[in-house]
Amino acid sequence: MGEGNSITNHISEFNTIIAQLTSVQITFDDEVKALILLSSLPESWSATVTAVSNSASNSKLKLDNIRDLILSEDVRRKSLGESSNSSSGSALSTETRGRSSQKGRNQGRGRSKFVEKSKPKFRNDITCGNC
Repeated sequence: MGEGNSITNHISEFNTIIAQLTSVQITFDDEVKALILLSSLPESWSATVTAVSNSASNSKLKLDNIRDLILSEDVRRKSLGESSNSSSGSALSTETRGRSSQKGRNQGRGRSKFVEKSKPKFRNDITCGNC
């Protein structure tokens, strides 16, 4: 699937291909179908694919569950005004995490970790006792 294509169309095409393969006696286990569907998603869905893969490490994936998850994520993205090829705003997106471009400035979230070291000041009233 290419970036920007409809997820519902993609799943529909996927189901058609699976049905065609089944009609010629080529069958796949339900978990294999789920993995094929996950791997066919575009790069913008990589966070979702990773989250699903990691959460199901000990249990078998089911095609119906994966399909429902993909469709609900697509609805969520559309409700936020995102296209299905955008990863910004995703609950799994890490693009906006981390330090902002205003490094070192206290932004009202507690004390800044940056503490400037004080420089020694030159004092004229002290004389050296060794000289």
